[in-house]
Amino acid sequence: MESQGDLFDRLSEELTVSIFQRLLWSPSSYEPKKAHQRLQLEAVSKTFRALVSKTGCLEWKIGCIEDERNFLRYMSGDVSRRSLTKVALYLDRPVDLTAILQSFIPLSLDTLEEIQLIFWGLDDEDEPIDCESIFHSLQECKRLVAFRIFLWDCEREGPDCLKFSMLPKPFAALQTLVVPELAVSVETLSSILPSFPVLETLELHSVHGKQGELRSSSLKEVFLWHGRHLKVPLKGPRRVGVPRDLEKVVGLLYSGDDVKELTGSYILLNLLGSLAAKEDPRAQIQQAVLRFPGCLQKVVTFLSRQDVAFRNRALWILERLALVNGHEVPIATAPGCIQGLAHALADRELESLSSVPSIISCLADDIQARTLLLNAPEILQGLVSLLDDVDPEVQLAVGDALAKLTSQSEGAEALSSTPQSLEKLVGLLDSGNAKLQGQGAHCLCSLAYAMSEDKVENMLRVPGCVEKLVGLLWSESLETRERSALALARLAECALFREMMPAVPQLLQRLLDFLEPNEGASSQLLREASVRILGNVDLDAKQMKLYTGRRALVNAN
Repeated sequence: MESQGDLFDRLSEELTVSIFQRLLWSPSSYEPKKAHQRLQLEAVSKTFRALVSKTGCLEWKIGCIEDERNFLRYMSGDVSRRSLTKVALYLDRPVDLTAILQSFIPLSLDTLEEIQLIFWGLDDEDEPIDCESIFHSLQECKRLVAFRIFLWDCEREGPDCLKFSMLPKPFAALQTLVVPELAVSVETLSSILPSFPVLETLELHSVHGKQGELRSSSLKEVFLWHGRHLKVPLKGPRRVGVPRDLEKVVGLLYSGDDVKELTGSYILLNLLGSLAAKEDPRAQIQQAVLRFPGCLQKVVTFLSRQDVAFRNRALWILERLALVNGHEVPIATAPGCIQGLAHALADRELESLSSVPSIISCLADDIQARTLLLNAPEILQGLVSLLDDVDPEVQLAVGDALAKLTSQSEGAEALSSTPQSLEKLVGLLDSGNAKLQGQGAHCLCSLAYAMSEDKVENMLRVPGCVEKLVGLLWSESLETRERSALALARLAECALFREMMPAVPQLLQRLLDFLEPNEGASSQLLREASVRILGNVDLDAKQMKLYTGRRALVNAN
């Protein structure tokens, strides 16, 4: 029987190096023991050590002074280790960056193609990142194609500003430059672009200053991590809506470290920004995040985390994702999402409570997602429980969600069976907020037509229901007037309605006014509803004459 060593020797060197590269290069993951894989492979044999060197890949995390010493000691050893192709350094503390870079750059001048520096946890007391010095250190690297600097969870008052304007020599091969925490003026950017003659992709914190044109024959796209939705004084390259390193942000969500996961969610929120409406053309990043493998599902798991900060972040992210047309079903069908939203409706610790009904409202725009929501009774129960919340923003979001969920008969029937729903909806009719009043009228109208006769009588018996609906016939909103009239038309089919007429003497005259041909506050829908109501109540001779004549005009139209 052949040994495992013999089987391994049968693999071509090219294939073996490729396998090792996959093992040793994963810069978007945040394992706590970076570099251990490399050290373990090197310890197997001289052959493995040689193969590791041929990959040219190095990832190393420096979280303490001992890590820094170990790195410098490692790089001072075998010379073959210092001829690198790709380097990712995770710096969780202030370090002697010059010493670290000089430990490998001199022997990597002809090989280094990519370098990533990921700083973590710096604050205002730490020295700012000396970008100029870093650029100078890398200028001799002839094959450097990509350079990235990330400052994750760095508590600084503002971004680092790029102030130098000239570099001694150009970066002959650099095509990608990503510095998300670097702000730059148009003037500075224009002056240093000649130092990057083949640069194609540029990602920065933001660009400020006067309107200017970037003159670069190679630059194809610019992404601004913190100023995507601002009017940027740039002309020339195309503004893109998705960063090249979205994978690195999602990697933070999967890091297994609470601080890193929260930081990833914060960065994701910042990238998503805020959309004004579902048709907003800036939805490119929302679409990319939703489609990124595992991202949506990871965010949904945050809904069940014990730390309320995770739950808040998850809801804010979902709210921004749900605002894009076509996202309703993927979000609603994400495992655990609807259950998480149902639990969140009862979560009084949330800072983002209004986001919950807002998400539900967005999802309810799609019939399949709406059906899934209605299949969870806790959703309607939770929404109804929030109808009398003291925060008007929460109430408005709830009213909007209920109006959409009751737009189909199944939703209206389910809501009519939800305890206290009628009383709380009637309470919205005199809330003093015109939008809330309209939402209440909308829901009650939907419920009235979905209810059986006996349940309609239950609605009539809710104190103030008829009086408040009649009061809304004078609303400034035509839609609110129409919904109120349609609800009253359904209620008028019950014998109990006639008994209530003396309590609303102004109703008959208002309905007759709606039938006036030139009544500006009326509409065809209002006239038809008025005819139905007046046909079910007792009129005196004068009123009957007016009604008969005006009904003939409505029927003629």
